Amino acid sequence: MKNPFLKTVILGLSAGMRSMAPLSLITTKFNKNKQLGLQNSKLNFMQSGITSNLLDIAALGELAGDKDPNASNRTETLSVLGRCASGALVGATVYKAAFKNPLHGAMLGATAALASTFIFFHLRKKITRKTGKNNLVAMTEDVLAFSAASVVK
Repeated sequence: MKNPFLKTVILGLSAGMRSMAPLSLITTKFNKNKQLGLQNSKLNFMQSGITSNLLDIAALGELAGDKDPNASNRTETLSVLGRCASGALVGATVYKAAFKNPLHGAMLGATAALASTFIFFHLRKKITRKTGKNNLVAMTEDVLAFSAASVVK
């Protein structure tokens, strides 16, 4: 997918579900295929192997932590801010890699993450109430978050 707008929206939606998923996937992609638009920029770290490895570990930790019944609610202020920050960072990175204004990408990614945070929170609660299968619903959301983010090639 070449369109930075669509990439950013999809990655932002993914960030609302799992904040580390889009960051992990985009850094892995950009580590393998260096982006000229990121070279000599403050976002160049997003294509380093170290960043990619650290975000992969964070993504795995988030997957495990989400299944903990004592995990904090994604709609709590700090969690929302973290998801928006993830969407903003991935959006800025995608836009900068495409030689576009990273501020526009950051705003778009954060907005998509914010919307997704609440949409998928309420959807998960509703499905869990009907099925009683919270962990199954959570794992389905994991697959959706990583699938959405991995669509961005």
